[in-house]
Amino acid sequence: DYVKQHATTPELQRQALAALTFKCTVLWTQLDALYFAYVAPGMVPPDAWQPGEGLVAEASRARPGAASGTMAAGDRPRLPRGVRLRNDETRGKWVLLAPERTFDLDDNAVAVLKLVDGARSVADIADELGKTYAADPRAIEADILVMLEGLAEKRVLER
Repeated sequence: DYVKQHATTPELQRQALAALTFKCTVLWTQLDALYFAYVAPGMVPPDAWQPGEGLVAEASRARPGAASGTMAAGDRPRLPRGVRLRNDETRGKWVLLAPERTFDLDDNAVAVLKLVDGARSVADIADELGKTYAADPRAIEADILVMLEGLAEKRVLER
């Protein structure tokens, strides 16, 4: 009813559709999280992803010699299962969708997170951004380490 009464132009209809699409993406992310948190253990194959995996840094994955919980230049960050980088076209903003949470991102965070793929190291990401923005990669690296560490603490980034 709302769309029929208020979305009277093609542009308003596109905005309503974009808002609905964004809402559905958020809800599916939440449903994924709830399913894996509460599904009966016998229903999931033993080698499948299990609740809690990929949401917290595991001790076995920590690098030798590195303090636990500290992001380093050699780390290869990635978004864990259930976390997605999405462009919310309705609001004209990029967001990081996580189970039961959404993070609004500034342009700097978006530039970094677009390069976070689990293959590139933090140093590689800094080098790429240094080329793109004609800046010192080591200065960029120091800044993105702080940002990535904060996201890892919020459990929306893996090392």
